[in-house]
Amino acid sequence: MSKYERLIIYPLLFIALFCALTGVNVVSATQQIFDKIVAREIVVVNNEGNTVASLKYNQAKEDVSLELFNDDGKRVVSLLSYEDGGAIGVFNQEGHLTVAMQNEDKAGSVFLYNGTSKMTKLVGLRSGLYGGVMEVNNAEGLPTGIIGN
Repeated sequence: MSKYERLIIYPLLFIALFCALTGVNVVSATQQIFDKIVAREIVVVNNEGNTVASLKYNQAKEDVSLELFNDDGKRVVSLLSYEDGGAIGVFNQEGHLTVAMQNEDKAGSVFLYNGTSKMTKLVGLRSGLYGGVMEVNNAEGLPTGIIGN
C-alpha cells in the first residue's frame, strides 16, 4: 500500500468506526397522544406476540367485549355488553368459567361454576322484583337447595 493510499483509507476507517460506535442510525420511538381512536378491534400483545388483551365490537351480536388472556393464551377475564345489560366472567388457568356476574331478566345475578368444560353451575344468587333467590346445586348441576321467594 502506498503512502497516499493510507491517507485515504485510514480516515475512512476511523469515520466508519466512529459512526458504528455512536449509533448514527439508531431508530428511536416517539410517544403520541391521540384524542380519539376509532377501531372495531384493539389487540394488545406481549413481547412474544401473544395476545394478552382484546377490545372488540362484534357486529353480528351488536355487543362489545373486553377480554384478558394469560401467558398460555387462555381467556381469564371477560367484560361483555349485550342487549339485556352486561356481564363479567372470570375463568381459571385452563380457560373454563368459574364465576359470572350478569344481568338476567332485568335483575342481577351471580353464578359460581365448577371450572370444567362442562360449565356446571354450583351456586346461583339472583335478585328480582320480589326478592332474592339462592340456589345450591350438586356436581351434576341439579338443585339440592333453594332459598328465597
